[in-house]
Amino acid sequence: MSQTLLGGILSGTLNPLTGQPTATIEYLVVAGGGGGSYANALYNLGQKAIYQNIGKVAYVDQNAEMHLYNASNVKYQNKYTKLQGNNPENDISGAAYSNATLEQCEATCNSLDNCGGFVYDNNNKVCFPKGNNIYPSSPLVANSGNNNFSTYIRNKSPSVTPIGIPKEIMNTDTITYQNYINGGNFADKYGLAKITSVQRQQLEQLETRMKTLSSQLSKLTGNYMNSSDMVDNQADKNKFGLQKYVNELNATDKKIQNFSKGATYMLDDSNIVVLQKNYDYLLWSTLAIGAVIISMGVMKK
Repeated sequence: MSQTLLGGILSGTLNPLTGQPTATIEYLVVAGGGGGSYANALYNLGQKAIYQNIGKVAYVDQNAEMHLYNASNVKYQNKYTKLQGNNPENDISGAAYSNATLEQCEATCNSLDNCGGFVYDNNNKVCFPKGNNIYPSSPLVANSGNNNFSTYIRNKSPSVTPIGIPKEIMNTDTITYQNYINGGNFADKYGLAKITSVQRQQLEQLETRMKTLSSQLSKLTGNYMNSSDMVDNQADKNKFGLQKYVNELNATDKKIQNFSKGATYMLDDSNIVVLQKNYDYLLWSTLAIGAVIISMGVMKK
C-alpha cells in the first residue's frame, strides 16, 4: 500500500547518558544496580533514533520504494510531535511570553510561517516559539531537577504532490523510515493516473457496470423500504383491531357477569314467592281440614 511518510522518532524518552531520544542497539550501564554490592546493572535501551531523518517527508509507492520530497516542496502542518526535554536554542526573537496555555502556544506557532515548533515550560507556563532550526538541527536537553519542559516539533507535509499520490500523511519512526528502499526521483504520475488507454476503457466499463448495479441496488432497497412500511402499517392496523376485539370481549364479559348477578336475584325472588304460596296453601289446607272436622262433629251430635 502506498503512503506518504513523515520521519519521526521511535520513542519520546531520552537516553540519560546522551540526553538524546532513544529510538543500532544501545546499552546503559548503571553502577551498583543489583546482584551484589559491586555488581553493575545492564539495561537495553533499544534502538537509537537517526536524527537526520526527523522531519523528512517521502512517498512510499506500492513496491515499498521511497521517494524523498525536496525540502523546497515541504510545508508545515498545524500538528506536532511531542518530546520530553528542552530545546534551548533557536528562539524566535520577541515571540516568547508567559501565562500561556499549551493551546495558546500552539496557536502562536501556527500563526508564524517560520515557526518549526515550540518549547513549553509546564511549571511556569511559558511559551518559547522556535525557528526552523529546532531539534534535531539544534540539541535537545533532558529535563533535570525540577525542570519540566516539553518540546513540540511541527509536523510537515508536501506542498505539491505528483498526480495520483494521496495527500494524507502517516508518521513513522526514523528507523523504519531508514529501512525503505530508495526509489529515486518521482515519476510524473502514480496509481490510476498512469494507466493506459485500454486500461482506462476497461475501468470506465467497470465504472458503468458499478453504476448500474448501484442503481439496481438502490431500487431494490426502495422496494424493500416500501414493503417494510406496508408491513408496519398492517401491523399497526392489526394491533388496533386486536385491541378493539379485546375491549369488546371485556365488555361482553362484564355484561355476562351482570346478567349472572341479575339471574341470581331473580331466582332468589322466585323462591320466596313459591315458598309464600306453599305457606298459603298449607294454611288454607289446615283451615279446610279443621272446618271439615268441626262439621263432622256437629253432624254426629
